[in-house]
Amino acid sequence: MQVQALSITAKSFMAFLDAYPGALHAYQRVIANRKEELDEIMRRESHTSARRLALLMLDLAQRCGESSQHGTALPVPLSQRDLASLAKVSRATLARVLPVWRDHGLVSTQNGRMIISNTAALRRISERASSGTQTDNPGENS
Repeated sequence: MQVQALSITAKSFMAFLDAYPGALHAYQRVIANRKEELDEIMRRESHTSARRLALLMLDLAQRCGESSQHGTALPVPLSQRDLASLAKVSRATLARVLPVWRDHGLVSTQNGRMIISNTAALRRISERASSGTQTDNPGENS
């Protein structure tokens, strides 16, 4: 795949947007969507590790999950390093949390793909963590 880029000045870009209102509207939508994404990233940064991981898993399930016999499968294999990076947690934290979640039937893996089996429990973890409880155990009461 070959990619070409064009560099233009801000003044030229603004003139282009003025001349093509459709392009201006498309640009505004892209900027608004990007702002929403960044706002969500900033909200996640302030959460506990368990909550960030639960929110990530729920988000991935909603955005790109595929229904499977055992729950919602993520379409591509993600390593623990990938998941930890996306959730902004350490790999050690992920390695501690995932086995607990697997033992409680929240997640599993099949052919290298993560299966989210219990979204309701992940939501409870994210809500419990947001109220100040640091637990990653779906069976604990807060």
